[in-house]
Amino acid sequence: MFKDIFTLKYNHKLVESYSKSSSDGALASNIIGSIFVFIVLFNSVPLTYLIAFVIINICMYIVKKITAIKLLKFDTKVYDLKYLKINFPLVVLTAISYPSIILIATLYGVDETKLLLLYMGVTAVVAGSVGTQGIIFTAFVLYASFSLIPLVIISTFYGDETLYMFGFIMFVFFPIHIVSGYRYFISLRDSMSLKDTFQTIYDKSSDGIVIIQNNRFKDCNESILKMFKYERKSTFLNTQLIKLSPKLQPDGVSSTRKLLKMLNKAFKEGSNSFEWMHKTTANEEFWVEIVLSKINLDGEDLIHGVWRDISDRKTLEVKQVESQEEIESLNHSLKDRVKEEVNKNRKKDQQLLEQSRLAQMGEMLSMIAHQWRQPLAAISSTSSALELKANLGKIDKELVIKNAQNISKYAQHLSVTIDDFRDFFKPNKELSLVTYCELIESVLAILEVSLKSKNISLIKECSCSEKFKTHSNEVKQVILNLIKNAEDVLVDKCIEKPYIKLKSYTLNTKQILEVSDNGGGIPENIKDKIFDPYFSTKLDKNGTGLGLYMSKTIIEEHCGGELNVINNDDGTVFQVIIPTI
Repeated sequence: MFKDIFTLKYNHKLVESYSKSSSDGALASNIIGSIFVFIVLFNSVPLTYLIAFVIINICMYIVKKITAIKLLKFDTKVYDLKYLKINFPLVVLTAISYPSIILIATLYGVDETKLLLLYMGVTAVVAGSVGTQGIIFTAFVLYASFSLIPLVIISTFYGDETLYMFGFIMFVFFPIHIVSGYRYFISLRDSMSLKDTFQTIYDKSSDGIVIIQNNRFKDCNESILKMFKYERKSTFLNTQLIKLSPKLQPDGVSSTRKLLKMLNKAFKEGSNSFEWMHKTTANEEFWVEIVLSKINLDGEDLIHGVWRDISDRKTLEVKQVESQEEIESLNHSLKDRVKEEVNKNRKKDQQLLEQSRLAQMGEMLSMIAHQWRQPLAAISSTSSALELKANLGKIDKELVIKNAQNISKYAQHLSVTIDDFRDFFKPNKELSLVTYCELIESVLAILEVSLKSKNISLIKECSCSEKFKTHSNEVKQVILNLIKNAEDVLVDKCIEKPYIKLKSYTLNTKQILEVSDNGGGIPENIKDKIFDPYFSTKLDKNGTGLGLYMSKTIIEEHCGGELNVINNDDGTVFQVIIPTI
């Protein structure tokens, strides 16, 4: 703390102020003060002491004046410490000279009234030193200490009751005086530091800053000169504001009229910000953003203005508008192209869907033919038996009725099979309320015979009875395709005790159907490709590679759900997930 207080590194403004005030203070303490002492003590002490006292003070005054002049010669923010260090001994000598001459006067028995007058004179000079020496706190402490402390000692040991009392008063006054001097020093130091800070901001700001008085420039910083390409500050300050603008602003309004309007608005409302077109000394136009603020300086209303060059921003804004127009044009073109491509893709998907359906129809026709063999054979056998009975003459009414009923039952079974096939591929664009159990039963009506003929066990765990809206016929095709794929895998791999498991359940707001098998699963290297169009592991068996692709398209795009695949310990699990609407 003491190191900071008694440092020699002072603000250059403080040193400059101290140099000026110390000259005045030296005149009072070294010249006027010594003359005062000479007059008071004349004929009271030997003249030799008084002349020596006066000469010493005059010499010190001269040296102080020289050091002050040297310190004032430094225009930069750096001053020579040696001149400040020379000044401190001079301060001490000036301060100690007064107690010294008073001590001499006391020893020579000078009248108490004169001594009291000298005490009061020294105290008055010390009190006034706050304004002169207090600017540099070190000098102030030295001056006050070497002036007052010796006087307190002299009054204590050599003074009578009156001087003793005055010495006590000085003893109390001393710390109070030091504290007040410190406060004065701190306030002055902070004030000058703050002023320096604002001056630095003003001078070094990248924005142009001006002070306007009576519609003319009063002051400006370096940045504004660079902005308008002026070499000399005086030339710029003598230029009228309106000379820095084109005749008309970009909106067609007169620059003169508009500028006066903006200045008046700043005066009335306290501030005003706007964009403005200026021109340089080379008549190059450029955009600025101006902020005008009303300020009061030394009792006079002025305008503080900040100029910011926004030419680059304006250029970018123009480019942005052009880019936006170009983007809008591209967007219109892109929309048409996207619409065209979407229509093409829809047609392509429709063709793939039809191709997939045709492939499924071929497979189903094969299964229907397989289902029709047994009833057709039964019909043929029954008709042959009737014909044989008739030829042998052993036919009776009851036998005819019974065989006719059997033939009718077989024909009805064939008709139901045809209806199932027709309904399965009937176009259905409307949503219908169904359950997974209903969809599964409809599919198994076609597939179950085929599965049984291949000794494939069918496990059904349909615990989900909640209805949901979907495209039922399309979901049936997906289920059919998943079961048929599982059947093909189990047959191709000759799996012992093959099974296909159908499990449905509800999870939150999703209806889930799992179709799993024990066919060993899908190899990891192709699992990510099975939903790609025309990818098939059955190309040598007339596989189209469209079944899973179209199944995924139906579930995810038509029904808003998900079709996923994972491998478990036994084989593959396909998950059909449809949200409850």
